[in-house]
Amino acid sequence: MDKQIFYNGMITTLDETWPQVEALYTENGRIMAIGSAEEIMRQFGRTDVTKIDLDGGYAYPGFVDSHLHIALLGAKLDQLDLSGCKDKDELLATIRTEAAQIPLDQWIIGYGWNDERMEGRMPDLAELNQASLGRPLLLSRVCEHVYLVNEAAYRRAELTEEVKNPSGGIYGRDPFGKLNGWVYDQAVLPFQEAQKHISLQQRRQQIERAMKMALKEGLTGIHTDDLREIGSLHNLIDLYRDLHQKRIGLRTHHLIYYPYVTEWDELDKNQLEADEWFSLGAVKIFADGTFGGRTAWLTQPYADDPEKSTGISIHSVEELHDLAKQATNRGLPIAIHAIGDQAIEETLTVMQKYRSAPGKSASPLRHRLIHALLLRQDLLEQLKQMPIAVDIQPHFVASDFPWVERRLGEERLRYAYAWRSMIEAEIQCAGGSDAPIEPLSPIKGFYTAVFRHSLAADAPKEGYLPKERLNRLQALQLYTKGSAYAANEEHQRGTLSVGKQADISVFDHDLLTVEDEELRKATAIQTIVNGQIVYER
Repeated sequence: MDKQIFYNGMITTLDETWPQVEALYTENGRIMAIGSAEEIMRQFGRTDVTKIDLDGGYAYPGFVDSHLHIALLGAKLDQLDLSGCKDKDELLATIRTEAAQIPLDQWIIGYGWNDERMEGRMPDLAELNQASLGRPLLLSRVCEHVYLVNEAAYRRAELTEEVKNPSGGIYGRDPFGKLNGWVYDQAVLPFQEAQKHISLQQRRQQIERAMKMALKEGLTGIHTDDLREIGSLHNLIDLYRDLHQKRIGLRTHHLIYYPYVTEWDELDKNQLEADEWFSLGAVKIFADGTFGGRTAWLTQPYADDPEKSTGISIHSVEELHDLAKQATNRGLPIAIHAIGDQAIEETLTVMQKYRSAPGKSASPLRHRLIHALLLRQDLLEQLKQMPIAVDIQPHFVASDFPWVERRLGEERLRYAYAWRSMIEAEIQCAGGSDAPIEPLSPIKGFYTAVFRHSLAADAPKEGYLPKERLNRLQALQLYTKGSAYAANEEHQRGTLSVGKQADISVFDHDLLTVEDEELRKATAIQTIVNGQIVYER
């Protein structure tokens, strides 16, 4: 039996009975006692108990990122990073350098460009053709909902000028109706399918690297959406269970991307059953896109769009209902990406209708609303009445402001990125990063939740929409209690309470009291999962 005492740290438990303690005693990864260091040592400090020094650090319930894409994060480590490009010329030069180093038939895959952070206009199709030296090109915007391609990519995807827009996607065109190299949402699928897929072994290596990055940030667990990269529910289960056999030490909870839900019926109970390291969760569905690409689905047109677009509905209302029915008929909750107010309105209608699995009306499913960036007051009131977890990504504020003010207009900003309004309405919110779209660091998310600004010199000191700033305790609860609730795991994790799993994030600063400017400098010094140190600085 593994027995440990964790001591010499300031331990914040989030347990109302014992909010702060000096030591914990654990057996086989479970917390068995909490209290003063003197008391814990006296009762349990036998020779067969390992004493683990927290090195004066500040310990909290294990931080869990409630929404990211760990497989995509791993894949990005091998792709062309365009996030630092400041203008068109720098972007084209980066493409040209990469093209000169790879074979003619190899794709140039890049990510992270952000037209709202770049000076001047974006490159046109002719410039992309010239810079890519004949190689097919696919460059994803930071939001992963808008893309740039070249003529070689159109050819490889077997798309011609006659191509029609697919459901939930758009092929951009110039004023003369010609394809212009811009691709939106589901229209990217032919380009992705035209690429050579990497082996599962390569994918496993990428994910392992990304999981270790998460541990280094102080994360003890993640909720991840990976099936678009892995391509099979069976492969996903085998891949992660293999990784967990290697004792990497990061708990993983998985959303099931909706096209793969029928695989659920083909797998046996042992494959689907959760264990202490791996679990399957809600069925992931997209209702819309993002503000950056003007593809989030709004009730009224974008304020800065001369075409008066209201965005994109990835699925028709009928399709949304059908997908929800497919999930709930299998006893699975749904997790819907909804950013714009019209997308949220349709999402809540669907979730209200499909609240329970058939025949189990007494046990409502815990659905998840992902992002919820434009939450009108009537939608907030509706959400208050529903047992739904809302996955929020605080760092969106740092990335989206000030340009999103032009997108939405002053009137709609009143109910945008409304973190505090939701929490004060007692809506259960969980904190995530959406990495690799945003930084993986939970400290950056924590900092932005509290101060609501980026580190740019011109960012307002009081923050963007300062009435929605969270206090530090609320921010802490996003990544602890909130994430546990979202996965229906609050009985296992979220607080450092007797009987719960010994997952602990230890930082070098007190996140609740450190000076404002020092908060963003906080780093993890130990990550402890199941009572074992899995990362140490």
